[in-house]
Amino acid sequence: MLPATGSGVSGIDELARRIGELEARLASLEARIDLRPPEAAQQPEPAGLEPEIPDLPSTGQLAPLFGVSFLGLAGAYTLRALTEMGSIPVAAGVGIGLAYASAWLYAASRLNEDDRTATIFRGATASLILMPLLWEALVRFQALSSAATASLLVAYAILGFAVSWKRNLTSLAWITSISSLMTACALLVVTRDLIPFAWALLGIAVAVEASACLNHWLAERWAAAIALNLAALLIVYVVSRDGGLPPAYAAISQAGALAVLAGLLAVYLAGTVARTLWRGFVMTRFEIAQSVAAFAIAMGGALRISQGHPDAVLTVGLFSALGAALCYGVSAFFVTRHREHDRNFYVYSTFALLLALAAGLLLFSGLALIAVWVSLCFVLAAVGQGASRATFKWHGALYMAAALASSGLLTLVANRYFGVPHSPPAPPDPASLAGFAAAAAAYGIVAREPSPPPASLASRFLLFIFCMGAVWGAAGVAASLSTLLCSGPASGLPDFCPATLTAILALAAFGLAAFAIRSGRIEQAWAAWALLVLLTLKILLQDFRHSLNLGLVISLLLYGGSLVLLPRLLQRAARSSAAADRSSV
Repeated sequence: MLPATGSGVSGIDELARRIGELEARLASLEARIDLRPPEAAQQPEPAGLEPEIPDLPSTGQLAPLFGVSFLGLAGAYTLRALTEMGSIPVAAGVGIGLAYASAWLYAASRLNEDDRTATIFRGATASLILMPLLWEALVRFQALSSAATASLLVAYAILGFAVSWKRNLTSLAWITSISSLMTACALLVVTRDLIPFAWALLGIAVAVEASACLNHWLAERWAAAIALNLAALLIVYVVSRDGGLPPAYAAISQAGALAVLAGLLAVYLAGTVARTLWRGFVMTRFEIAQSVAAFAIAMGGALRISQGHPDAVLTVGLFSALGAALCYGVSAFFVTRHREHDRNFYVYSTFALLLALAAGLLLFSGLALIAVWVSLCFVLAAVGQGASRATFKWHGALYMAAALASSGLLTLVANRYFGVPHSPPAPPDPASLAGFAAAAAAYGIVAREPSPPPASLASRFLLFIFCMGAVWGAAGVAASLSTLLCSGPASGLPDFCPATLTAILALAAFGLAAFAIRSGRIEQAWAAWALLVLLTLKILLQDFRHSLNLGLVISLLLYGGSLVLLPRLLQRAARSSAAADRSSV
């Protein structure tokens, strides 16, 4: 029996509907996964594809470059052979060789920085042609003088910088500058004609520093500076040698040697000042190190060459004083306006400190030297207090220490309180009084406010340094006065010299504790603790060794009483300081 017609038609319709649903779902899935077209599927991308990077030159790329360079060297050796055979005069051969090397340098400059490898090969070919040419023209044929050869080396280095500048061909600048430096150093050693090739190194250094001022090719500065420093040191050694110039060395006058040293200093000081003040760059590690090295070599070499002649000492001292004034002026009036360049401020102020110390020691002595340190101490402490720059106050503290050292108070206190206590009766000399007055006045300058606001540990420690300077000066003056009271063991009377010195330290500690309680200044309490430590050392190093029975008893009583009572007073001083800090907030 056949099925009904209506039933068959509905089954076909249901099948068509389901096929349509399947096609719709498949189309939806294809839209979601965004299937690639068949053409793309036939050419899949390799897995792990990375961004394209420049490939290193292959052997097939390097071989032609080597070949071109060797062809260039072949031309240079052909010219050399013709010159040796006499076919070409030596002077003409040298001139043609110079033009030939320049042509290779020009060819290197025509390449872009992208053609780095070809630029290196052509620049190296130019150097390999020119440097042996200059060497043989001077050493073998004597066709050029040392001065002419040195001038050509400087000209080649400058030409290399010039042709490298427009397209920033760093590799070409490196090749020309380093090859010129190496050749100048080698000829300086081989010919033993130091001055011309030292000036060649100076000329190359000038070119490098001029480029550095425009922020180009900074790395070459190290090479030029090291070569020039070594050449200057060699000149200083040769000229100041006890036996005179070694054999085979060209004559060197003192004026010529001093001119090289002056040039060394001028080049690097000018370069550093131009970059930091004119261009506004932050001082680099190279500039810091080379400025110090240039000054040490130039100033120390000048003194050694002149064998301490008064005119040389005066010149170096005045130059140091002028440099110190300029560096302090720069750090105070220019660099402090740009606090983001604090590194420049610290470097210039440190240079000023070192130059001022050198100038003072070279130009002054005795009371005049103490007066210089005292003046600098007052000025720097006052400027630091007014400008709120702790660096200047630290410099004031160092000048205070220099004044105490020059007055003899540092050694006097150390010898009297920790060594043999006996000395002939003598009142304090003017130098000791000046040192003590300077230290006390400096502490008064930096501690003008009766109740300072809460400060960092570094600023408190700085105040402690000034306070200890004043205390040390007072202890020295008191030790000198104590000689008028102590008879010593030779008189046959009881020896109370060690006990008297113990009493001075103990009374000073109690006085400082009392001042700290009243003023709330924590540095005075710290100074009292420091005196207690010094008192302990004095008992161990002096009293037990040099004091007789009764004097030792008095010293021990004073020391024991200080250990019992002083900590209590210093605790009150600490509370007073904390209260002063809270009230100032």
